[in-house]
Amino acid sequence: MGLLEFKRNKFSLDGEDGIIERIFSLVGTSTKTFCEFGAWDGIYLSNTRKLVEESWSGLYVEADSSRFKTLKKNCAAYPGVKCANRFFYSSSDLESALVENGFESPLDFLSIDIDGMDYFILADLTIRPRLICIEANWGHAPESTLIVPAEVAVNGIGEPLLAFTRSAKVHGYQLIAYNHNAFFLREDLAHPLLPEIDPATAYVESMGSLSLKDRRWMYITNKGWVYPYYKFQNNYLTAKSLRLGPMDILLAYAWACYLQTRRLFKRIAIALGLKKA
Repeated sequence: MGLLEFKRNKFSLDGEDGIIERIFSLVGTSTKTFCEFGAWDGIYLSNTRKLVEESWSGLYVEADSSRFKTLKKNCAAYPGVKCANRFFYSSSDLESALVENGFESPLDFLSIDIDGMDYFILADLTIRPRLICIEANWGHAPESTLIVPAEVAVNGIGEPLLAFTRSAKVHGYQLIAYNHNAFFLREDLAHPLLPEIDPATAYVESMGSLSLKDRRWMYITNKGWVYPYYKFQNNYLTAKSLRLGPMDILLAYAWACYLQTRRLFKRIAIALGLKKA
């Protein structure tokens, strides 16, 4: 049974809560500590809030000052949880923040979601948590060897799953699941029920449970019609591959047009001073 069979949400977006629970039920924990960045408000689509409620301690990192204020309030009742309002440019920044907040022992879990720059943190990683969960944009084909320049990737474009997998391998981690987040387990914790999986197989498996709405969205994203407005040219996301008929394509196109119109009116309102940027 693959890890995607254990998908379950309490706070997470796409079943991460259940996947994480399953993994640690098999490999165990050592410190019950985590770090999550960007953390948003520590609850919304969080990969670690469930752990907090299970008496884990850890560090939340959120660069946005408004979200950070809410994050602090949401964590006030948990003395073992620290919050940092900063942006990380490298793994050494992460390590410094952990030490500053009293987390010098090895982490059990690291969750990274920083809208495009995730790969560069992983490539530079100096700490060795038991498990890493990191966003890898499904817009890219899983076998793509492309490395998107950082100044482009930062715009929500990110890097292909293969790039993450190769980088993780260098650091002694293996890919065990993918659901738009890649799950990497430290190799010394390898378990027969958590087999290593290649990027293409993991990617195809993740597409197996997509709803029709999700498939339509992936189609227009691949075309570059919606955020991040980048033409991925991913053959896994063509109408044929996504099993979309003519009506599905029409509805997807209509949705993209609606979103583009909203975007245009927002820009006009900002230009006229009627709305803040």
